[in-house]
This record gives sequence, structure tokens and C-alpha cells, in this order.
Amino acid sequence: MSLILSKIKNNPLKIVDNTIKQLTVKINDNYKKSVSGELIVPEFNELDFEIQHNNYKQTHLILKFLKELKYEVVDIEDKREGISYFDDKEKEYLAKREHNAWYLRKLSEGYVYGEEKKDKENPKVVPWDELDIDYQNPNLNTMEQLPASCKEVGLKIIKTK
Repeated sequence: MSLILSKIKNNPLKIVDNTIKQLTVKINDNYKKSVSGELIVPEFNELDFEIQHNNYKQTHLILKFLKELKYEVVDIEDKREGISYFDDKEKEYLAKREHNAWYLRKLSEGYVYGEEKKDKENPKVVPWDELDIDYQNPNLNTMEQLPASCKEVGLKIIKTK
């Protein structure tokens, strides 16, 4: 195996867009800050590469879900005016779409609802509408912070027509 391929295999995020990677880290940071109780969220760089890559894919899904609401993420130098917040309905829509995408991926990976006492158990492996409010709130907060997170990495969210 060539040196380049071995590096990619050992760190799949070395080949992704740096700005989206930075946004993924910001999203992880916001999620980490907003969890409560016994839930522990590691720093992004402490996550396994597979989980980092899955988080990166989730960020791409969030960008896709923004388009469903007629938003787009652009470079901060773009002349169009950026938004600074989402209303409650938009935040919930984005959090629900993001969680349900994660939920379906976890099901496809063999995860089941459980208290994480066994491998492939997770208390969040339920649809959004069945998810405990303590798990919903960090997702909602992440979406609330998304415009500011984008700004921190040189992006902004604009309303499209």
C-alpha cells in the first residue's frame, strides 16, 4: 500500500474540505457544551476516525437539510446578507432531520436502543419524537448555534429564493 493510501486509511479526514471539517468540530464543541447529566462527549480530536468521519457526513447532511428550508451556506465574503438565527420551527426541523438521519444510520449499523451496557446499545437510538428531552436539547442548541458556528469558520448562512 502506498504511503498516501496508508495515511488516508489511518485518517480519512485528511482528504476532506478543511472549512467543513472546521464546522464539524464547531458543531461537536457546541453539542459537547450543551449536554447535561451523565452524558460525556469527547473532544472531536479524541473521537475514533470513523466517528469523526461520520460526524463530517452528518455536517454535510445538515447543509442538505438547510437547502430544504431554502438556506445555503456560503463563504463569509459573499455579498449576500447572512442570517443570525433560526426560528423555533426551523431549529426543530433541522434537529429532527439530523437526528433521524443519525438514527437510521445507527440502525443500519446494527445498533439498538439500550443503556450502553452492551456493545451497539445506545439510549438515543429512537426516532426524534421518542427521544428524551435531555437528548433533544443538545441537538436543538446545536442548530441554534449553527449561524454563529458558520461565522467562526469563515462561512455564513443565507436565505435563498
